[in-house]
Amino acid sequence: MKAPSAIDAVAVTQRGPLARSAVEVALQRLDGIQAQLSALRRELVEALGDDERGVGIVDTLGGEEDDDLAPVNLISVPAAADRFCRPADSIRFLCRNRAAGIKIDGTWFVSVPRLERYMASRWRE
Repeated sequence: MKAPSAIDAVAVTQRGPLARSAVEVALQRLDGIQAQLSALRRELVEALGDDERGVGIVDTLGGEEDDDLAPVNLISVPAAADRFCRPADSIRFLCRNRAAGIKIDGTWFVSVPRLERYMASRWRE
């Protein structure tokens, strides 16, 4: 069971429009934080540019879409098996031996970009 968040606590104690407005305020705060982070990222990329010191850093400053193991890019083994028309055991093998996924709390999650690259490389051979 997960620990209740501040928003969960508000929703439990306040029903209706008050709870909804608390969630809306929290989402607005998150949007503001994301905008600030995006602006900071742009400043860093501009400051580092093509400078030798920034070559590796700029590459790692991408959003979650650029990170193969970001939660947005991970799917379960059964979902990957359905999506890529491969047996679940084969998908797990690729996670273990070809770094196509990551194990979280004993469960394999597949990186869609990594598995797509692997499948594309196998298709060419």
